Amino acid sequence: MSFFLFRNSLDNLVCGDIDKWLDESTCYRRRSFGIIPKKCDIAQKEIYLAKFHRLIEYLNKLLPKDTKRIEIAIAEDSINTDEQHLPEDDSKSRRYSRSVQIPIKRFRIPISKHKNDRYQWMDIVMDSTFDFWRCYRIAFHWLAASGSRLEQQVQSLQRRCTQFGLFLVSLPEYSALSDMHVLGFTAPPFLPVHDIKKARAAENSLVDTFNFIRDSCHRGSDLCDLMEYREGFEFRTAKSYAKNRVAGRQYIHVSGGIFVRVVEDIKGRKGFFWVRNRSFLSDRKDLHSELEDLFQKFRKSLI
Repeated sequence: MSFFLFRNSLDNLVCGDIDKWLDESTCYRRRSFGIIPKKCDIAQKEIYLAKFHRLIEYLNKLLPKDTKRIEIAIAEDSINTDEQHLPEDDSKSRRYSRSVQIPIKRFRIPISKHKNDRYQWMDIVMDSTFDFWRCYRIAFHWLAASGSRLEQQVQSLQRRCTQFGLFLVSLPEYSALSDMHVLGFTAPPFLPVHDIKKARAAENSLVDTFNFIRDSCHRGSDLCDLMEYREGFEFRTAKSYAKNRVAGRQYIHVSGGIFVRVVEDIKGRKGFFWVRNRSFLSDRKDLHSELEDLFQKFRKSLI
């Protein structure tokens, strides 16, 4: 009996049942993108927000007429300040909390070209809040759609962002995973900092000196994945994360080419994973030497 119930549920999902969403229990395809906000003063931020709202208006036009419109909140504190720092006690600040992951919103969009064509659809998954100090994530999830139709939607999104003056980068799926070794033979470099004051200064320098901003998507790092780096650390799973996840933060460089995932043990000692955005750098070979120099400068700053 349970087999037939599952089959009916899956059939309804494939047919585009608006009461059912693609989740972690379903195998589906996805493409992820990030809008990296432009660094600007308070006066220029209103102009930039107008560009962002034009993108939301474009996405709203893709929705069926009887669907609730897309409304994205704006983080007011990111508008009224020109500086971003970690507070002295980051556990007291929700915005910088190690356990905070930006909530998302989902919208279903039909992408069939003609009414008589077979029904095709995709889900747009977006951060619910735009923050000038965070990478804003947009993802396309699909189960019943042709590659050509999806590629048209991707190209349309890229053209619109270019037209509106928004910097859109392609993001790899591994940037949102807890496992840091999904690429097999290309494990990212790990830079440990055992001195607590130096560790905190190093994380602050990512934003203040090396032009990184926070990434909105971070689910913590897998505890088992950190076992080979445990020398000199006391990692412990965080209650606010899923089981066997170690809390941390993730940053992305303003070029879109590098992620830095910061993990922290119970004493405040930190480790820095330096992860390349291969889906973006494959088309931007001009950035390779620049990002390598950036890595060497950051590594030397830890000494």
